Amino acid sequence: MLMLLGILAVVLGGLAIATSFDFGGQLAWTQYCLALGIVGVSAATWLVLVAGRFRVSQRGEHHDTAASSVKFPRYTLLWLMSLWCGYIYFQSIDLPSDWVRWLSPGSAAAYTEWLEPIRQLAGTPQSDSHPISIDVARTRHGLAFLICLLPVIWVGAEISRGARVVRALLATISIGAGIHAAYGMLCLLQPELSYTNTDDVQRGFGGFINPNNAALFMNLGIAASLGLLTWQVVSIGGRETAFSKIVPSDVLDALCETRSWPILSALFLNLAGVACCGSRGGLCAMVIGLLAVVATRFKWRKQRTFFIIAIVPPIIWLTLFLAQWRENSGAESIVEVDPRISVRDVSGDTRIGHWQDGWEASRNYFPAGSGAGTYRHAYLPYQDHGGRNWFHHADNLWLEILVEQGILGSILAIAVASLTMISTIRLQRSADCLDNAISITTTYLIIVIGLSQLVDFGLLLPGTAVLVVLLISIATVRSKSNFPDSRFCFKKSAFAYIFQQSKLPVRTVLGAVVILLAVSQLPYLLESAKSEAVARRCSLEYGKYKNDLASLDRIVAKILRQSESLPTGELLVQQFKYQFQSARLNEISELKPKSKDELQILLAQTRLGNRASNQLSDSSRKNYQSAFVTAIRNTFFSPFSLQGRSELIALQFQHQDKSSLVQLIAQLGKLQCRNPEQLVRLAEIAEKEDELVLASELLRRLNELNPNYTGYSVEFASRNYSADLTFLVPLNRRNQVRAAKHILDHQDQRAVLAGRADAFLEQSIRHFHCNECSTNLENSDCEFLTAKVLFDLGKDSDALKHLKQSIELTPADAAKRVIYVTKLVEAGDLEAAILEAQKAKNELPADPRFEQLLARIARIEQQGNQ
Repeated sequence: MLMLLGILAVVLGGLAIATSFDFGGQLAWTQYCLALGIVGVSAATWLVLVAGRFRVSQRGEHHDTAASSVKFPRYTLLWLMSLWCGYIYFQSIDLPSDWVRWLSPGSAAAYTEWLEPIRQLAGTPQSDSHPISIDVARTRHGLAFLICLLPVIWVGAEISRGARVVRALLATISIGAGIHAAYGMLCLLQPELSYTNTDDVQRGFGGFINPNNAALFMNLGIAASLGLLTWQVVSIGGRETAFSKIVPSDVLDALCETRSWPILSALFLNLAGVACCGSRGGLCAMVIGLLAVVATRFKWRKQRTFFIIAIVPPIIWLTLFLAQWRENSGAESIVEVDPRISVRDVSGDTRIGHWQDGWEASRNYFPAGSGAGTYRHAYLPYQDHGGRNWFHHADNLWLEILVEQGILGSILAIAVASLTMISTIRLQRSADCLDNAISITTTYLIIVIGLSQLVDFGLLLPGTAVLVVLLISIATVRSKSNFPDSRFCFKKSAFAYIFQQSKLPVRTVLGAVVILLAVSQLPYLLESAKSEAVARRCSLEYGKYKNDLASLDRIVAKILRQSESLPTGELLVQQFKYQFQSARLNEISELKPKSKDELQILLAQTRLGNRASNQLSDSSRKNYQSAFVTAIRNTFFSPFSLQGRSELIALQFQHQDKSSLVQLIAQLGKLQCRNPEQLVRLAEIAEKEDELVLASELLRRLNELNPNYTGYSVEFASRNYSADLTFLVPLNRRNQVRAAKHILDHQDQRAVLAGRADAFLEQSIRHFHCNECSTNLENSDCEFLTAKVLFDLGKDSDALKHLKQSIELTPADAAKRVIYVTKLVEAGDLEAAILEAQKAKNELPADPRFEQLLARIARIEQQGNQ
């Protein structure tokens, strides 16, 4: 029986480890396969429990009253997670609109205000009920997998009494994570072996596409390794040694034993993997976690001193060395590595600004959140500080939970963390050697997860979640029972039976319930996997079939069948793309192009978002209607959908509803307010529709976001007389300087702007603030630009003063000095021009232009004398 349970524990751990090789387990098919494996292992465990007719003896009568003063029910973690599942289900069901408005104002606004133009296009009234979740499909998918974790908790509780089973599981996690680390480092040496470094994903590590996710997984391996090594240290020679009586020689003896070598190898592989994977958060969490383990477990001076001096410094040096190697991008430069690692300025990280947006979002969805799995859309209306990237996750799991699940989800997360910490403290007081080992594992886990998830979301990955939940379940259940006397620790009779007979019916019924609940979620996970697979395949094959009408229609039919079964946002995007292309080819076919050139013209005119005319035949309009309906459905499906709104804007020629179009442009401008390219495109569409006020607002937002686009505002103002250039260009130095340069460099636009340019330049120079420049060169250029603006406005005397200041700041700039002398000549101040040219000639003798200027001035004087 014990062997069967050990095998099942290893299989469950192995499934989580194998899953993580597939892009960290992020794909829906991988999650379905893992859920299927969880159900299979849980069912096998249940059968072993029922078929064995177990009679389990108590772990011992002796107990530590101090450690046992607080007891938890056996399945506390299971009840907490079940409550969490119930809350997420509550987020996904339709509720009265008034309830949602009170529970989550942000969600209520999404389904009312933000959907108003889409309802206007669809001709549907506002619904009286809607869910809290703003993306029900993602919330349901997350709920389905979370329910599949309930059997994992039950299995962890049932195997927790078997010391050999727990040790087998820890060894599986340690070695499995070590294999991940070895593969990742091998990919650094031989990049062609990696399948995750593609153009579609960021540079990852091993089987993960995110190095932070990889670091957390390998930190799990470190936690398991530390636990196993602790067990081996306190069980020297097959006898238990009290933790308080361990001396450094015991540690060395245990580590030198042959049985320790595989775990030691796995430990150092994981340490090296975390160090060189490129995750600064994972690296810092690892170092702090190791120090925390030493500080909390080794309270005696000799032990603590030995561990700090003998183990921690080499580990820190190794991590910094390998981290610097990783930054130097390859093993080929390892001999050139500087062991002193530079500290980056984290204040420039876009995540810092994004977290402010996430906090603002959490306030708007308070208290019930926006729905599990919805962060990628939930924060969009509240952007103000983040970068241009679309954050699918907050890169801060705790903030993400607060946004998605509100106050109750945060309380449940705190409850699980508190349960784990209390269990860890109680296990530290146990006389059981395995309890001490598990306490080391969970101590390290708490530190690493708490710190690393401040800058990541790796705990959401299926494989990682399974292993963490399994370890927490074991720790909480073991901390519940009375602690045995140490002499019972290694008696085989103590492990002859695993389960308590008195509670067997309750445990078997509970196990059957959670397994059946997980089984009930498998069909949904399967359909979700199919929808994701169809969407991905269609995305990859679009270029191959986009000009084949028959293939397009065949693929559209396939997508429609799957979207009827389980629609997702990604699937509806592909459905729209294929339907639109099919309608486009049908339209071109009706027009019957007579030549290849005419065909190319029609293809250009009918391209999405580039219609040359709104004239459509009735049959063509009917063909585009299916794409229009899909775009509407996509936006109703997810109220903050970027793709759905973009599609409806591009289909303006189909619906011809200008009022809705303007609202959609304004909404998309708000949702994409950190994306310069999208703001430019939206401003162009608004200008094309003669919505100049809206276009001006978009350009103003664009210039505030990125001053490099200021020239677009000047060009826009030159094309539209009613545009206010002083509104378009924000009143800050960078924007004002760039706008002034653009006007002076484009005299054709300057001529069109005429008086408006004069008014703008007049006020613009007041915002140059040249004295705030950080370098002489920058200050000189600023003074030079001020002079150019003043010359353009006809204020030559003031301009000459600024030009002189510019030269004094950079006297080696011959070009500016030539201009200054020339302007003095044009102003008629020949005496000053001669002095300045002579001075420049003496200081810059290699430049012949000053000699030429002196000759020119001489001719002018001669002509004046004549």
